[in-house]
Amino acid sequence: MNAPRISAVYAINDLTDGKFYIGSSIDVFFRMRRHHLELERGKHANARLQRAWLKHGAGTFSFGICEECEPGALRSREQMYIDCLGGPDGEFLYNVHPRAGARYPQAGRRKSTEARMRMSIAHQKRFADDDGTLRAQMSAVRKGKPWTARQRAALSGPKPGRRWTEEKRRKMETAWERRRAAGLRKRGYKHTAEQRAAISARRRGQKATDRTRAILSAAHKASAKSRANSLAQLLKVNMHRAALRDLLKESEA
Repeated sequence: MNAPRISAVYAINDLTDGKFYIGSSIDVFFRMRRHHLELERGKHANARLQRAWLKHGAGTFSFGICEECEPGALRSREQMYIDCLGGPDGEFLYNVHPRAGARYPQAGRRKSTEARMRMSIAHQKRFADDDGTLRAQMSAVRKGKPWTARQRAALSGPKPGRRWTEEKRRKMETAWERRRAAGLRKRGYKHTAEQRAAISARRRGQKATDRTRAILSAAHKASAKSRANSLAQLLKVNMHRAALRDLLKESEA
């Protein structure tokens, strides 16, 4: 069961020397779980807290809520706790920055196109160099978590401009054939009236791409050619039948 979403100021307390790490979040339980995960992996952004965790052990640390408050008051209340404990230069805090929220000074600011491009390239490189471990970790973290309404709408909605690579298309075709071979989707499958209405509503107003129009045009031409060939074959069969009937009549006479 997922923990409730609570906006609060929290503290990580080192019971060995009595020091604290003070933070705040609109989802405090998620944020504390994130702290614990980063500390366990040895990748926490706060070097002071990470060194103490490795030195004293996870069993000497406790996580708790200092005060629940509205999201708009989080920074000011966090700042109050930091000041009361003497700030980063005092003997009671692991915090590095004297100002609350200073770890994320860019929060709410739109990054430039160049910065987003660099982040995208770095992200793609992570997956390109991955041996499967990263994807397995991401899958394990997501497993069992329900999609939000916003995520479901984004996944099911139209994706204009998306172009699948040839490799992706081959994989999709292979998966489709496996489903068909397993009997999960058979040729001649007919959608229900509700499904047809939903598909029609979803596609209404969408403009086909040049590639889609070319595929539809080629399919239409092929279908027209097939119908013409079928008609020609039918005419030939009828002509042969008429000629055969004439021969039979002549033989009987």
